[in-house]
Amino acid sequence: GNAMVLLIGLFARRVTLMQLLYNWSVVLVANFAGCVFTMYFFAHHTELFEHEPRNSYVQSIAIYKVNLPPQVVFLRAIPANALVCTSVLLGQLS
Repeated sequence: GNAMVLLIGLFARRVTLMQLLYNWSVVLVANFAGCVFTMYFFAHHTELFEHEPRNSYVQSIAIYKVNLPPQVVFLRAIPANALVCTSVLLGQLS
């Protein structure tokens, strides 16, 4: 959502490039912290992935995704971001 909304603001000259980059960096750090927090409390404390076969399944997915080439990750992120922007737009229109 930030990518779409702030890019439109940048193109309309209501947001500076520094404001855009600052917002994106804050959102990146906050999203990472939220992911770590969520996984720690909901997966670690509930022992959701402690037992087989879930543990090896999650590990195999993580290893696979970490070893993907950067261009593949980038190309997969484009439609993922398009879906996020579409959901933000639909939420604003509803």
